Amino acid sequence: MTRPTPPRSGFLTKVQRSPVVTWITKAVGTRKTVFGVLLIALGVWWLAQLNQPRPADSDAKPVQSVAVLTPSTASTDGLIRRPIPSSTTSDFTVFGRSYPVLAMRRSAADAHGVFLREWLLQSGESYGPIRVEEQVWTDAVGDRETVLKREAFVAGEIMAKPRDGVARETFAAALTQAGAVSWRPILGSAYWLVRFPSPGLDTKPQALAALARSAEIVAAA
Repeated sequence: MTRPTPPRSGFLTKVQRSPVVTWITKAVGTRKTVFGVLLIALGVWWLAQLNQPRPADSDAKPVQSVAVLTPSTASTDGLIRRPIPSSTTSDFTVFGRSYPVLAMRRSAADAHGVFLREWLLQSGESYGPIRVEEQVWTDAVGDRETVLKREAFVAGEIMAKPRDGVARETFAAALTQAGAVSWRPILGSAYWLVRFPSPGLDTKPQALAALARSAEIVAAA
């Protein structure tokens, strides 16, 4: 037996006749049409984007393969083909700060015009001078350059670690024999920070050469 439908209250009747409810009902009834229009618009926008030329990535890292170097290669500090600095340059900017130049030298350029340049900077800090190594490319004329790579270190420090199975006393003796004056472990690493006296441009190569004589004990970074 079918139950009779209870009479609707006056409140429900007013709600159903409300203009807001009527608008929502029509919108729901046409939702499929609206969704279809949105899909078509999205497809048209996506196709338009495919035909747009993409801008060059200004933050891209410079290509460091010597075989493909070009004059448009950007340097690590954002400069492109800047004038070659004079050997009498008195200041050098690194870490966003200018430091007095103590010394500068460069190697001969290879067949591709790439050479190594080294700077020794006066830091005024307790750790001593800063050593900067640059890999530089010059154009065919030789009056403009691009810095391909730049690294800065504390001039009197290198990283080294003992070989597996080497006792700490043996490791310390090898460092002393190489001319190191102090060393301390680097937290969270197997390496030690080793310091040498009278830091200069030759400190690192000389220290590495000395430690190489104890290669069975010390591994230098």
